[in-house]
Amino acid sequence: MKKIAVSLCLCMLLALLGTAFIGVSAAEVEYVELDLADGNISIKSYGFDIGDDSYDYTGGKYLIKYTGGGVNRIDVQEATCTIILDNVDMSANQQMITIGKASDVTLVLRGTNKVKFSDTAKTGSAIGVAGDAKLTIEAESATDSLEVVGGAYGAGIGSTQDSYATTAQIIINSGKITATCGNTSASESAAIGGARNSGAQVTINGGDITATGLRNGPGIGAGREAPEGTTVTINGGLVKAVGGVNSAGIGGGYKSAADIYVNGGVVTATSGHASKVMGVQVGGVDFENVTSYTKTPRVYVTGGSILSYYKGDTAAPNALTVYKNAESTENALVQTAVALPSATDYIYVGSTPYLLAGTHIEFTNLYYFFFEAGSTPKLAYGDKEVTVTPGTAVTASDWTTAQTPVSKPAVNTPAPDTIVTIKPSEITTVGTTSGTTASFTAPTTSATTTAAPAAEETTTAATTTAAEEEGGCGSAIGVSGIALVASAAALGAIVKKRKED
Repeated sequence: MKKIAVSLCLCMLLALLGTAFIGVSAAEVEYVELDLADGNISIKSYGFDIGDDSYDYTGGKYLIKYTGGGVNRIDVQEATCTIILDNVDMSANQQMITIGKASDVTLVLRGTNKVKFSDTAKTGSAIGVAGDAKLTIEAESATDSLEVVGGAYGAGIGSTQDSYATTAQIIINSGKITATCGNTSASESAAIGGARNSGAQVTINGGDITATGLRNGPGIGAGREAPEGTTVTINGGLVKAVGGVNSAGIGGGYKSAADIYVNGGVVTATSGHASKVMGVQVGGVDFENVTSYTKTPRVYVTGGSILSYYKGDTAAPNALTVYKNAESTENALVQTAVALPSATDYIYVGSTPYLLAGTHIEFTNLYYFFFEAGSTPKLAYGDKEVTVTPGTAVTASDWTTAQTPVSKPAVNTPAPDTIVTIKPSEITTVGTTSGTTASFTAPTTSATTTAAPAAEETTTAATTTAAEEEGGCGSAIGVSGIALVASAAALGAIVKKRKED
């Protein structure tokens, strides 16, 4: 086994050499490029293993490919890192990506990615998140995708089975994501959220999400008989969730439930069971059977459009029990169908703009908003406006020409970062600095792309990006400074390689 240990401090060299270095732009970010074809990848706080090789590295940025077939996996333990998943196709009969204890991982999608159980009769989640860990998913562009299929009793993306925890954090900011859990005879899990006997804290800020639950599992929410505590928060994006038998589209599976917060986006939730609790509602079957809860779960809506129905019926919204906010104790909101005269990607409710990234599954230009009873909200988009009576449907012909047109809200999109990759053999520094080889030659740039995970447009929640600001010891060094680094080696710079049995 090889291990490369590093004791070179570039910060000291920079202070010594002063302005002799020509710095690379702060927007240039270095990632270590790894190939799963070389073996399992294990990422820790102090470095990583790939196959039989170990490396000291605390930069925390990885670009992972999979150029060959096989069943190799990614495991992160007690580490904070960013991983670009670059057209990876993973197929095995066990958990393939593990976000382990005390880890905080940003998974950036590039191209088409698949993480799927090849035999869904085998048990486990496809992407598993520990109870004290956080997974954030975002994409370089709207077309970059991730398809996940979990095994029996496991989620597509979610907690591990039988953990009896609801604290795993799953945040989706952007990307096209399709998730399914288990199989029709042994599912018990959410496609996104909790595996069997477990739940999660799910937040969706943007993206195009399709989540399909199977037997006893919701599309998004808590797995079968999960303990109390699962929450689903939707701030934006296009969300399509279908529950399995005994399960809600968004909420609970069999004998489980979740609190749901919808603040924006376009949400279509389809129940898999014709009980009194359906669609985006709190549980899969009669709530009286949910013995793990000491309180009645609720649905809170402050924005967005929600279509909820039982898939055995015609596509029509069912009556939801919806509350204005988490402090409400009364059912104060009324569902109102609103037909837009033409397609749009935003709408103003009063002075607040909401992005409508797409339409509901069954209807084009027809949305379902929730307004406070007795209010007279005004809707506007472009040069059209309408005043709404909550509970009374708005048709396309009800819209009139506005005296003051509104424009699409401005969205601050950060400039993309330039991704520069190095091979593991080129690692000679601890941190996110520009890589140099042991002989202080310029690093090989294996790929350079503009790879900022562009945050999904949303006006209701701040999104995150995969790129972190570079600075301090992480400042990159220009190629023109390499010779000066070499001359400074005599001042005490040490690069040491150690071979271990």
